Amino acid sequence: MISKRITTIVLIIILATMVFGCSRPQENQTESSATSATPTATTVQETETTTEQTTTAVPDELEGFELLQSINYSMPDSYISETTVNSYDVKSIIKTYYKDKSQRTEIENSGVRSISIYNDKEGVTYMYNEGDSIGFMTDTFDNTYYGEENTSVNWEDTSLAEAYADQPIVEAKIVTVDGKKALYIELDNSYDGYDQTTRFWYSLDYPILYRYEIEDSSSMVVVGETTNLEIDVPLDDSLFEKPEGIEFQKY
Repeated sequence: MISKRITTIVLIIILATMVFGCSRPQENQTESSATSATPTATTVQETETTTEQTTTAVPDELEGFELLQSINYSMPDSYISETTVNSYDVKSIIKTYYKDKSQRTEIENSGVRSISIYNDKEGVTYMYNEGDSIGFMTDTFDNTYYGEENTSVNWEDTSLAEAYADQPIVEAKIVTVDGKKALYIELDNSYDGYDQTTRFWYSLDYPILYRYEIEDSSSMVVVGETTNLEIDVPLDDSLFEKPEGIEFQKY
């Protein structure tokens, strides 16, 4: 089920989704000049990727909606990723574990670690802060506990063209990121006199982001970069089970 409105505050973009190791786009890639306005604070260490990936064959000359129609994603069996998100003066580290449609996300921010566990067999999401005795649970894959809009997509049945069907796309094209081809999508999310641009750099192999940015008329609002990714790694099922010692209340 697609949430058609891809939220503009993409703090984690926890799609079962969206994180693939990369550093900032290369200077020689062909993009609008606005995409280079990245604050120095967003520079991250070299990406570590433990599994070689082959890039889907997509013609470089395709652009726009025709390009999106040519890409149909599927999820890997499992992955572990780590993403750094900078929003104004706040830095968050997000670690995601994914296996067979279940997902665990740990967000460390200002010394607090928030954990969200979606167990696909139960169809339940458990949400709590580490060290707390009370948490929340919901019978959907839901990120609202962390101030997020649910942006989950069933990628097995959805193309990028469908996911972005009603989005204000400025451009979509193939660019190069660290020697790998990537899909660049730019959205104009301006409204009521407020200028806002959202940019995504996707892997061509999985529905996973190399990087994303949100910029308003005066500053960069959010920059997210994945600094590490491991694909098809063994993960213990206990990572996705309901934690003991916590009372979960219906959300």
